[in-house]
Amino acid sequence: MWNALSLQMAIHQNSTIKDRIILEEIPSAHIYLDSILRSVRENRAIEFSYWPFGKDPIGVALYPYFMQMSDQRWYVHGINPYGDRIKSYALDRIQSLTIQEETFILPKDFFAEVYLSGQGIGQYEKIPVVNVVLQAYGRQIELLRTLPLHQSQKETKTEDGRSEFTYTLRPTTKFYGDILSAGKYI
Repeated sequence: MWNALSLQMAIHQNSTIKDRIILEEIPSAHIYLDSILRSVRENRAIEFSYWPFGKDPIGVALYPYFMQMSDQRWYVHGINPYGDRIKSYALDRIQSLTIQEETFILPKDFFAEVYLSGQGIGQYEKIPVVNVVLQAYGRQIELLRTLPLHQSQKETKTEDGRSEFTYTLRPTTKFYGDILSAGKYI
């Protein structure tokens, strides 16, 4: 949130050159973001119609624990009032939303960053946490140093124009996609 606020302030202070500042469009940020942030802040339940890709819309009741932005998409993470595990929903697939009068208590031992440290986006309980070692070449080394693939990333070896990066995580399809997008350089 601090990064977003800093960015907004920088843009505001440079309004005379706003046509020379190009930002990525985040399609899901406009419709339900404020309402969901309010429900997270007030610990209020929400209900919404959700359209999963390739399926019919479903009704969802949720205690929203936290929000996350990743790859131009906002996600709300929370638990169903009758469930026992956290699920994730992309805001751009929500079709209607209402904030409920019902409130919930966020567990005192819950921290979003700790939860995401091994998860990434979504719930991947069936994927075990493992150590992954990648070898990077060329420009990809600097790209990984400046924009890590995951918060657990550590550079563990550098020699002869290549570097090894070690991760401790649940290797999701998103993680594999990020690796494959580097082509022959990882």
